[in-house]
Amino acid sequence: MPTPTHLLTPLHLAVLDPWESITWALSKRDAAPLGDPHTPATPAFHLHHTIEVLRLHARTVISHIDPANIDRIPHPDDVPIPAPTDNAPTPLTPESALAELKHLLEVFSNWLESQPPRVLDISFTHGDRTLTLEDFIHMMARHIVWHAAAMYYRSKPPSDADPSR
Repeated sequence: MPTPTHLLTPLHLAVLDPWESITWALSKRDAAPLGDPHTPATPAFHLHHTIEVLRLHARTVISHIDPANIDRIPHPDDVPIPAPTDNAPTPLTPESALAELKHLLEVFSNWLESQPPRVLDISFTHGDRTLTLEDFIHMMARHIVWHAAAMYYRSKPPSDADPSR
């Protein structure tokens, strides 16, 4: 019988795989600053948004299955990332973002691995769609990969943004 653990692979790959992931996109960056996490389309925006949405999606899953444990993952409003100022850059760095994504994955994975197999039968309403837990987690992974690609392409001049590299 399948277990909730097998659902975690796409999430881990979306963040940690050496290809087509947050890790990959960060490894392809030059040393240029990430930019302001509050300015759409900057690499910092995509990293910050990925962290926020992973928190929201993980909280959505936990709230449907085990609401008493929803605080295992902080709400994004409880962990704001300050905008850069003239005196200080944003504290968001590639290293800090990857560390936070790994931490969130670890907390969410440990929680999901502790759940009984019956959670595989739970459905979620997301927007106008009803998704199984497996569908929801796959959607989470796609969202992360989409922002990894956006971050990669926003980090490179057009001539250097060749996807075959």
